[in-house]
Amino acid sequence: MQKRCRPADALGMVEPKIRGSARPRTVAGIVAWVVFGLAWLFVLTRPGAALLSPRLLVIPGTVLVVMLITTFWVRHNRRIYARKGPRTGLPAADDNPTHDRLGRAVRIDLPSARQAREVVVDLDDHGKSYRVAQ
Repeated sequence: MQKRCRPADALGMVEPKIRGSARPRTVAGIVAWVVFGLAWLFVLTRPGAALLSPRLLVIPGTVLVVMLITTFWVRHNRRIYARKGPRTGLPAADDNPTHDRLGRAVRIDLPSARQAREVVVDLDDHGKSYRVAQ
């Protein structure tokens, strides 16, 4: 049987401990959204708002679309996690890359780039070049 664990545990990360109950935060969040909704209801029911209301429906429509996309993305990632399990490591990286994933030539001085605090990536007709920032 496979042990289920949080992604942070699988990656060896430590999650911060949150003191107190989540109930006050949840209640505060619900109250804030109710007040927000009532404020919009007040705006839409004012005299003269009939001309603006179709345009103002773009806001809740956008919120709905974003929530749906986020929900489907989370469900997609959860299915992947259920099928494959937690991550076991990072993908192997090439120690001396000559080309990027798009096939462009890569020029890099790895020893100096690894020691640098900042690296600048230049893209030209000949490919990509990585240089230490001055």
